[in-house]
Formats: sequence, structure tokens, C-alpha cells
Amino acid sequence: MSAAIAVTVLIFPVVVAFGFAVVQWWQVRSWGAEPASWWHLAGIAAAVLTWVLWPTVPGALAGTWALPGASSSRAFCHVLPTAADEADCLRRMAQAVDSHDLAWLATGALILIAALLARRARIAAWAAIPAAFAGCQLATYFLNQSVLYYHLNG
Repeated sequence: MSAAIAVTVLIFPVVVAFGFAVVQWWQVRSWGAEPASWWHLAGIAAAVLTWVLWPTVPGALAGTWALPGASSSRAFCHVLPTAADEADCLRRMAQAVDSHDLAWLATGALILIAALLARRARIAAWAAIPAAFAGCQLATYFLNQSVLYYHLNG
């Protein structure tokens, strides 16, 4: 599937949930309603655990993710069945790694925003969990596309 479709399918439900969370936060704040109980932060804790523990590197690349002294892109290109064009592999893998890192870090930022909203918006606390899953899946998607490209064309 194309990147535009994958991003849309994974991000749209998260945007809708966070839209409801912002509306609920605003309503609770403007009406002076009682804040949510602290146990709702369990949703944030579950999201953080998911975000940190969910593997976002495909199995073919997992052993090369943190090799000392080598960039991830270069290490990935040594593992993948590339033809003779290492420059193309480095370019593709650098893009994939950058997209992976951006998706993963943006997911962390979204969980932090949900934590800030959680005391006044119960929806935000629990919307962080599917956001963590979607962000991890999106981060995995970018690296997986490069692996599939080289396994199909290599």
C-alpha cells in the first residue's frame, strides 16, 4: 500500500479521538466540572509502555539497529540484498530511517499531549493507547517498505 494510504488509515482515527478529547477538555474546563480521577492516567502508562516496548524495526533489520560506530542506514544496506547500487540503498534507507524516527518521536509527543489533557479529558487518557499502536505501526511501516523493496528487487 502507498505511504499516503497507510498514513491516512493509521492517523485518521487518532485525529478523531484527539478531536473529541480536546472538545471534552474544553467543556470540562469552561463549565468548571470536576476533573477526572487519577486512575485515568493508567491509559497514559499503558500508552507509554506500548510506545517503548513495541518493536518498530522489522526482523530482517533488528540486529543492525544499534551497531556501534555505524549509521543505521549503512548497517541496513549491508544486511539487505541490494544489487550493486549502494548509493541508492543509502538514500532509500536514510529516508526510511528519518521517517521512522519522525513517526516514533511524534507518537511520543502525542502521548505527552494526551497526558497533559488527561486530567480534564478522560477520552485523551484512553485515546493515547491506540495512538501509541498507530504510531508504532507507522514507524514500522517506513522501514518495512524498504525491506520489501530490496527483497522484491534484490
